[in-house]
Amino acid sequence: MSGSESDPMDSLSEGAGSTDHMEIYRKSQYLNRPLFVGSGNAVQEAIHDYVKIFTEKMISKAALNSILQTAKAQLPVPNLLPPSYSKICGLLDEELLKLEKIHVCINDCVLFCDQCSRLDKCPICDEQRFKDTDILGRRYPRRVYSYLSIRQSLENLFGCTNIAQVMQSKGGAVLDVPIVLDDIIDSPKWLDWMSGEEDATYTKIVLGINTDGVNPYSSQNIQYSMWPIIISIMNLPKQHRTKDYALILTGVVPSRCPRRHGGGLEPNLEIYVQLLVSELLRLSSADLYSAYTKAPLTVKVQLLAFMMDFQGYAKFFKMSGANSYFPCPICEIKATRKQQSGRHKMVVLGHSCQPRLRNFDREVSHLK
Repeated sequence: MSGSESDPMDSLSEGAGSTDHMEIYRKSQYLNRPLFVGSGNAVQEAIHDYVKIFTEKMISKAALNSILQTAKAQLPVPNLLPPSYSKICGLLDEELLKLEKIHVCINDCVLFCDQCSRLDKCPICDEQRFKDTDILGRRYPRRVYSYLSIRQSLENLFGCTNIAQVMQSKGGAVLDVPIVLDDIIDSPKWLDWMSGEEDATYTKIVLGINTDGVNPYSSQNIQYSMWPIIISIMNLPKQHRTKDYALILTGVVPSRCPRRHGGGLEPNLEIYVQLLVSELLRLSSADLYSAYTKAPLTVKVQLLAFMMDFQGYAKFFKMSGANSYFPCPICEIKATRKQQSGRHKMVVLGHSCQPRLRNFDREVSHLK
């Protein structure tokens, strides 16, 4: 290869996003080639290092482009280092998780999908779905929700031999109820779900969900509330299931007001929860490929854990909040209004589960 030859990246980037099998094969061959003549690193290894810097240091795409162009100019000529962020995405397009862009009503009434996919107005509040048409006749939605499928993430996890082996091992739980619960795998709910006939052709997956309001602009004194919806896989070991690489971010629900207008309106989570529930129902029996058994596998998914505070719990399930007359969604004990320091507060004076808690403390002290 001489320096006068055209960059092979040009021909590959033209097919970015293509589903042609020959194009996928060409990209995989390109990623496995040496970075330059005599290099001990492949193109894929170099891309991994730069993407790691991009994500961990949270630099901008423009900064990454400058780093790539500087490094490409300093490497021996010719070399196969992609010169920009877009070129990297073109190479890794088939390996990246696909985001589903779903149009949403500006007031969070409905998602414009399934039965509402052809509507131009919200059937509830009658708000327009699209902005005004520009000079080129293009129409852009007023509000978009980016959704990441849980199935895609499970396919990636089961594509790794070691992770698939752990997820098919029932989390290492012993099918006997212990006296003290150390983890969810010791709970009766887990044991009841995992019990059954041993069959190598299917496995059961337990998911946990977490959501809470986040204000990324709090340092700028701007009221803005966005709600990330995160899924964790409880089949993984306890020390790994909350790591960044093991969590599934299905989507981030934005505020109902743009940031420049104050962003003070919190979103309505109901329609986004419905989207999540629809996929969970489809995953109640789904066929995936397991790299551990090297065979198709039937996966049965169940959502058993809800890891959120009372405010998030109340908003997620459309229940009364922590400052209401019924703050606990389990025991439904009624709170009383008390005046303290000139302010009225809701106070819980008793708890219906206290006898059970005293028995539990007695059992624990006996073990000690």
